[in-house]
Amino acid sequence: MAEEAELSIYGEIGPSFFGMIDDLAVLSALGELKAAKKINVRINSPGGDAFMGVSIMNALRRHPAKIVAHIDALAASAASIVAMGADKIVMHEGSMMMVHRAWTIAIGNSSEMAKVADTLAKVDSNIVDIYAHRSGLDAAKVKQLVDDETWMKAQEAVDLGFADEADSISTGQSAKVPQGWYGKAPDTITRYTPDSRKAAAMTGLSIAAKSIIPPELADRRAQLERIKTRLLAA
Repeated sequence: MAEEAELSIYGEIGPSFFGMIDDLAVLSALGELKAAKKINVRINSPGGDAFMGVSIMNALRRHPAKIVAHIDALAASAASIVAMGADKIVMHEGSMMMVHRAWTIAIGNSSEMAKVADTLAKVDSNIVDIYAHRSGLDAAKVKQLVDDETWMKAQEAVDLGFADEADSISTGQSAKVPQGWYGKAPDTITRYTPDSRKAAAMTGLSIAAKSIIPPELADRRAQLERIKTRLLAA
């Protein structure tokens, strides 16, 4: 096996059965590259599931090879967390990195909503810790950047400590984000309509907590399914 290898993370981070990139796929790929001395991880992703982003980040950190993350066009949200697992982060010409607070969609009563809010707050705290550790910035500064949904150009990411190098070489890749995912995405970034199945699989950008379905709602759904079954059998 060659001493230098390449791993691409292009696309949304989430369940593999909806065509997204999940942590198990990355773990499997890294397992096949055990002998590599250097792995170039090429990233062009609008983000997705925060927990999977953390899992992939830690998998990169565990690998014995030198990990160099190349932001080919975009490392947003969970994808920026993935990049934090590299030994070196290179921002290529025209690329951007974005950090923001986690959010989700959930249903339930006030107690259940309070639990979701508490989980989101803990995930936000973890995200701030990850960025602060990597950048060297104090937690208060990082929290402000996360609160503001901060989009960083290559040199800005380097200046703030989120990346190590701004490379003048263009990869020729373009950044794209799903329509409606971001409130402050630059107009220069293309929007696309995500697959409806993928949208259903995601409970929100950078999933921080699974949607809570109250037992009474689950019972209603079960009743509806039984009714549909009887109608089909009639």
